[in-house]
Amino acid sequence: MQNLFDQCITLRFTYGGETFHGETLGQRWRHPDGLLELTVQVKEYPEHGAREYTAWFTNVGDRPTAPLEEIYAADLVFPAERCRSPWLKGILGDHDHQYRPYALRPAGIGFTNTRGRATHTWFPYFNLECEGGGWMLALGWPGTWRADFSMEEGAVRYRAQGCVGFRACLQPGETVRTPLTAFLRYDYEARDEDVAYNAWRRWMLDCCLPTREPISVSCLSGDTGRPNSDGSISETHETWRPTFDKIQNEGLRLDYRWIDAGWYYGPAGQSLDGLSGDNEWWRTGSLALDKAKWPGGTLRECTDAMRAYGTKTLLWFEPERVCAQNIDDLERNFGLQRDWLLPNGGDTYLANLGAPDCYAWTLGRILSVMDENGIDMYREDFNCDPASAWEYGDRSRELKIGLPSRGLTENLHVQGHLRLWDDILAYCAQTGKTRFVDSCASGGGRNDLESLRRGVPLMRSDADRTTIALRLSMSSSFLRWVPFHGASNGERAGELDSTTHLDLYEARGSCLPVFHCHFQFQHPGVPYDVIRQAIAEWERISPWFDKDFYLLTDWHDKTRTDQWTAWMFFDPAKEDGIVQAFRQETAPNAVQTLRLRGLDPAKSYRLADFDGLRSADHVSGRQLMEGWAFTLEQPRSAGVFKIMLV
Repeated sequence: MQNLFDQCITLRFTYGGETFHGETLGQRWRHPDGLLELTVQVKEYPEHGAREYTAWFTNVGDRPTAPLEEIYAADLVFPAERCRSPWLKGILGDHDHQYRPYALRPAGIGFTNTRGRATHTWFPYFNLECEGGGWMLALGWPGTWRADFSMEEGAVRYRAQGCVGFRACLQPGETVRTPLTAFLRYDYEARDEDVAYNAWRRWMLDCCLPTREPISVSCLSGDTGRPNSDGSISETHETWRPTFDKIQNEGLRLDYRWIDAGWYYGPAGQSLDGLSGDNEWWRTGSLALDKAKWPGGTLRECTDAMRAYGTKTLLWFEPERVCAQNIDDLERNFGLQRDWLLPNGGDTYLANLGAPDCYAWTLGRILSVMDENGIDMYREDFNCDPASAWEYGDRSRELKIGLPSRGLTENLHVQGHLRLWDDILAYCAQTGKTRFVDSCASGGGRNDLESLRRGVPLMRSDADRTTIALRLSMSSSFLRWVPFHGASNGERAGELDSTTHLDLYEARGSCLPVFHCHFQFQHPGVPYDVIRQAIAEWERISPWFDKDFYLLTDWHDKTRTDQWTAWMFFDPAKEDGIVQAFRQETAPNAVQTLRLRGLDPAKSYRLADFDGLRSADHVSGRQLMEGWAFTLEQPRSAGVFKIMLV
């Protein structure tokens, strides 16, 4: 792997006031004091030009270690001769920036996440693009992190860490770890960012993501006739059957039925039924099924009936955020112990998954609910920033033992959270359930590389439930980095509004590897013909979602409805693909010239319009790559075109 970077391990840390470099230590090392042991797990992907590693620090002695601090998972210099004319490219995170792309000179650039949900605001994936090739860089750490880029005499220095500000003495037997740190080298003759992003997508799909099989999902909560403050709080044993019957009668077959928040008891053991107008779904912590909403075995009856029809069930959990005005309620009614909880502001607490007893209680409750009720997929949400709770845990430990402990609570909690997913997935593998998690944290807050090894975002952002303009903007940037994900369907004024409406433009703008189909299914205005066409089109397009991706128009944000947006997926092995083109709401031009990518200029291709209006035979690859005029007669319209060899 010398063509990737010279050092094997680019780790740097300080222990007992002395700084150590990973490349001089190897993959296993013990400090002369006999206390601190370092183990580095390295994995190579030679067919992708990629490498990753994680470092583990353990106190193997019988007394506390000296302070361990300034841990940089990566501290690497890309030499000037191999990093000519560098640019740093990537996207920003969810919420504040809505996956906005950037291109910057890597001089004095820093990204710091101190809130604790890894991919809100910033995004720990980077493309260091240079003449002749470059590097894709990533940090896998669902907590706080920092990445800095600087230039030193033409060279680029990259430094990255998780657990920002870590400084702690480890107790005997205690282990902390660094983020999963990944590097991927790509090459090209002429500067071409599509080469970089498709090399990354191939590695993600082949070696990282736990699934690549497109799925369709649907909620049934819009039909209950009762208010939904969020999630599926209005659903009960009496509401699902009429909607399910309607779906069957209309000939729809969906892969997963989605039950969201509100299925559980409140902390005082009270049913949340009828209290949705007060946002009672927020009161998490019990991890116990609300037997007023779902008495006896009625939830199992529901999931069994749907599974018999070919539709599995996913269920929303939020195990870390605990909401209770009186913690005594949780202790008395559900056995959750007060000393497991870390205050996080107001009546919100963090269940400390770094505490073994808390971890065991949490895992047991989750698996019990899944097992008893026939739940096929675990969906996890996380609706608070945990950093202040972690800081509280550190301060409490320091007061108790009188030794530096900054970052320990975060590190142990993150380890516990990842282990929780691993144990849930092990249970799923043993019982024939879905072998990946639906990863959510107020939308797109946990899409770091380590989390994406176990889960995928069925909903890449909570914000992406409104306009198609926003959806197209996010797809244009996010598809380059996370190949498998979904967004909502349709268009609505508010994120939580129900809908009966869907037209072909909305359906095509929502066509992603995870296809959402959320409606008030029993409403007389639901356009079932359009829904059936949309699902059929999605099924036709889905074989190309895991192929190479090319953005054919400039990225623009949700305010630019006067533009075209277009991209293509292309399979280089079969030499065929799909172009999806959108003339947005106020775009004045009916014709847009698009330069297709990935084709063989010497071969002939056919463009087949899904609508049967604008097909073309025997067009050379050179013509298509130099620019082909696509026509959409009306604003707010979309076209889908299949590309195939003649």
